[in-house]
Amino acid sequence: MRERSGSFFDRLLDAVRIRYSRLKQLHDYAPAFRDAKVVVIGPNCLLDERDRSHIAAADVVVVMNKGRRLRIYPELVRLARRIAYFHCLDLSDQWGGGPLDTSELRKAGFKEVFYPLADERLQKNVHDFHANNTGWLTLRRIAPTVYRDIERSLGGFRPTSGAAIVGSLAMIPGCRVYVSGITFYRKAYMPEYASHLQDLTSIKQQMESHGVHHPDREFIAFMRLKEQYAIEVDEQLEAILQAPYTPLFYTDPGDDRIAYP
Repeated sequence: MRERSGSFFDRLLDAVRIRYSRLKQLHDYAPAFRDAKVVVIGPNCLLDERDRSHIAAADVVVVMNKGRRLRIYPELVRLARRIAYFHCLDLSDQWGGGPLDTSELRKAGFKEVFYPLADERLQKNVHDFHANNTGWLTLRRIAPTVYRDIERSLGGFRPTSGAAIVGSLAMIPGCRVYVSGITFYRKAYMPEYASHLQDLTSIKQQMESHGVHHPDREFIAFMRLKEQYAIEVDEQLEAILQAPYTPLFYTDPGDDRIAYP
């Protein structure tokens, strides 16, 4: 009898927790970054002197998806005034942001997770987040209108987490953005971030087999954003931006997707 009673109360607590999680979610994370200096850390951040200088002056450091497993993450924790954690809510290590343990995040001091996508085809990921939100975290989501603007700028392709984060932050009034470690798939990932993407051939194969992202379009869109919103970048991205532009994705003969955005 006790076992049944415990099982009933466990189910009741889960139902309350899931309902609370859904009711507590916010549908526009812009207020959290208005008038803030933000450093966005991508999967290839080298944490050099330029990065450290910007982190020291920042109000918020953004870490995304598998970024908490980067070898530089403990130093980011020491340097940053505040860390905001963004996740695409896809728990796949191959396609998505990797495992998301909300209880562990709560113990690490996080009270919220930021979600930079608003694709209706990804609603299952949102439902799964609420179902597994044992840390009772708040989900703060991108404004749907902002997401649609980003998606349109990519010709209908879904933005990657990095592109959605940078694009959405840049548009927030008063938000000043510095980007480090985002290379638009023109360099291999750090091994601890994605061990299966250690060369450009592997990256190209994964992107094109998945088929929902267009890194070349993202690259062009970012160059426009950088000029419009005065986004600052790290040295490796600056070198990529200064080099002659070459499309890398969907360039095989007969591919009907646009190679030259």
